[in-house]
Amino acid sequence: MMFQRIRATAISLLLCVRSVAGAAGAAGPAEPPSPDVEEQSSIEVLVVTAQRREESIQTTPIAVTAFTGDALRALGAESSTDLARFTPSLKIAPVFGEGNIPNIVIRGVGLNDFRDYNESPSAVYVDEVYKGALASLDFQLFDLDRVEVLKGPQGTLFGRNATGGLIHYISKKPTEDTEGYSRLSVGSFNDVNVEAAVSSSLMEGATGRASVIHHQHDGTERNLNPLGGDGDALNLTAERGQLAFDLTNGVWLRLTVEHGENDNDGGNPYRYAASYFLPDSLAALEPNNSMRNAAVIGSSNVSHINVSAGPFLTTNSTSETARLEWKGNSTTFVSIANYQTFHKRQEGDCDSTPVDYCFTRFNSDTTQFSQEFHLQATRRSLRSDVGVYYLSLKTRGIQEVFGPIAEVLFEAPFSFTAFEPDTKSWAGFGQVEYDLSPSLTVTGGLRYTHDGKNMYQSFLNGVVPGGVVYDRNTIGDAAKRTDTSVAFLGNLAWRPTDDTMIYGGVSRAPKSGTFNSGFGPPPADMYVVRPERLTDYEAGVKSQWLGGKLQVNGDVFYYQYKDYQAFVFQGLNQSLFNVDATTRFARVARSTLGAIPRSRVSRRDRA
Repeated sequence: MMFQRIRATAISLLLCVRSVAGAAGAAGPAEPPSPDVEEQSSIEVLVVTAQRREESIQTTPIAVTAFTGDALRALGAESSTDLARFTPSLKIAPVFGEGNIPNIVIRGVGLNDFRDYNESPSAVYVDEVYKGALASLDFQLFDLDRVEVLKGPQGTLFGRNATGGLIHYISKKPTEDTEGYSRLSVGSFNDVNVEAAVSSSLMEGATGRASVIHHQHDGTERNLNPLGGDGDALNLTAERGQLAFDLTNGVWLRLTVEHGENDNDGGNPYRYAASYFLPDSLAALEPNNSMRNAAVIGSSNVSHINVSAGPFLTTNSTSETARLEWKGNSTTFVSIANYQTFHKRQEGDCDSTPVDYCFTRFNSDTTQFSQEFHLQATRRSLRSDVGVYYLSLKTRGIQEVFGPIAEVLFEAPFSFTAFEPDTKSWAGFGQVEYDLSPSLTVTGGLRYTHDGKNMYQSFLNGVVPGGVVYDRNTIGDAAKRTDTSVAFLGNLAWRPTDDTMIYGGVSRAPKSGTFNSGFGPPPADMYVVRPERLTDYEAGVKSQWLGGKLQVNGDVFYYQYKDYQAFVFQGLNQSLFNVDATTRFARVARSTLGAIPRSRVSRRDRA
């Protein structure tokens, strides 16, 4: 019998407190609303910062989908991976289950590779800070103001350029009024989710906000092996603390510290399905197994596994940010400095059976430092943004296969690979908007990026006594990369009426090169992966009808890839390789006035 998970909210507690200082004169019962007051008769138009300044989503000449934090909570979104359930053109697939590396795909642009040192072509930001570590991109959503999903190449406004698009999570900020809330929900699989936040003025010129979440549930993949734990469990706690200071004369300083950790004793198990080769050498699932999504020894239930004891996953992350802002009459200067650490320990059963035949281990420690300086100016019909960005991203890690399979393949008790890439990136970027007329705006942007990467790898698997080392001393310049690139944007937006905008243009963004790795030395001719470059030709329309009761937005685009970083498995090694590619797509989205569904649906539901 299949497991069916029905999310039941047993307790929901919301506490909101606001200060009443200075409001004594307003004491007394509030008057009831007038019966003549009509209910909201138009769709709420969100204010977004997709172009690094506040503007209506309907006047932003970018394909963007946005949600308020309240809307996401009403839709039942708990994790960053849930966002894909409500966002057109966005797919997020956890590679090794909850709390691990997610494959983020925007308009078909993603990265299937799951090496810890790679970066996603769809960038993720939290409060204007780029997150580089792949495994840090699956996190719990709590105390959010809104989320914005930008589609298409992004390179002329944000610190780290991206070919696929950009997801920006914006948390709620400290307030002078005292406010807070707490929520508790429980469900099947012993699911417990506790969330709370409080915000207040601390002293004159200083405010603070503290937020916390704890979410845990048992494994949703039942292990038929009585000695092993159930898979895909969660035991996560995250905290965020913010202090904001009004220094003087329009100068603000905000300090933020975030921390999160997850301890999953059951691990995130592999799943396999029988496949066969098609005439064109591509693979397809066997029909009988494709109906079940997985071949599980001893059961055909997609909620069952039958794996050895021992798999686990633990992660630990910390992020510290200092944001300094000076705001003048028509000019704003922002400095954003951030330091992050991310640690992951994972062990899995790679044969997916209760026989102790094949095990894998993936450990990584990532440190990241970034500094961005951003200057905005407004002069009548001209709006400009100029920025400088520096990123240092270092990862030290290992991937290992051990058990009897290692003796068969490598004539050794294990195959051990250690890697240590070091990335240093500098970029200068800018974008200018100019109103040719009250209804016609032209936008141009440019970016220059210099990426330097050095890689050290060692492979120890018994095939070569003493192992194999790939570094500057053994393979020379193949162990380093220096990529320089230019990104650009040209866009024209026309507003024939107050409720209609038509836009179109071309943009280009690159993604720097990288190196291949695996459970053994990759072939010399496949070690280096060249940068990819995506050019986007795009047009779209945003419109409102029936007095704001109906929104019709659509876009068409043509993607042209140069040296797309494609992915393939070869034996036990995962490999990236460069190919050219094109994509064509058209989308029309219609929004009508209606209530947001209040049901809380978990991604672990079983049909």
